[in-house]
Amino acid sequence: MTLRNVKRGCLLVAVIFTLLQASRLPAQEKAWQIIGSLTTDRHHHEAVYIGNSRVLVIGGYTNATGVMEGIRTASCQIVDVRTKSIVDAAPLSVERGIVNAVVSSSGDVYVIGGDTDNGPSDIVERYDALRDKWVTVGRLRVARWQQASCFISPTEILVVAGFNENRAEIFDIATGQSTLIADFPFIANQLVPIEVLVHRPAFIGGRKSGPNTSLT
Repeated sequence: MTLRNVKRGCLLVAVIFTLLQASRLPAQEKAWQIIGSLTTDRHHHEAVYIGNSRVLVIGGYTNATGVMEGIRTASCQIVDVRTKSIVDAAPLSVERGIVNAVVSSSGDVYVIGGDTDNGPSDIVERYDALRDKWVTVGRLRVARWQQASCFISPTEILVVAGFNENRAEIFDIATGQSTLIADFPFIANQLVPIEVLVHRPAFIGGRKSGPNTSLT
């Protein structure tokens, strides 16, 4: 098991932790357990639960030399926290870091936007877990990265702001079409969406663009 320090304070962690049934264990037995190592070190990736004790790890950057540097990757892996196994999954169609991943009510995973070698992405992909395959289902109206995304209905994903961006849109997974809506009140990236009520999100924090820009 390896923790590898890289330049300028960036730390790549090649391990996955899980809290052992914290609500059921006595206080003295609560602990973090290392359950395995990803075969590809990465940062600024996404990870979502896909059922049956499995976590899908998506994209990010590898071989980092700084906090926001490295090689973008399309690789994905599935971690089974019950069996402690880690296997490769089908890669994304394009190498991407800082994507959004959201899970529909039916359990499908959708990956939105991100940072590619050619700049911000407008691609929306769906992961077919049964076939281990990514399918491009449509494109955003605005290519973006460091955005916030969440479901606001069983078929609609709200995509908000991003790096140097305040435009917002709603992507319909049933039609593969996206519609621009009212702009977010200000430019903001890395907002954190919180579902206050069912399909009624609030967005917390964020910053205007890169380092040393104003925070909200």
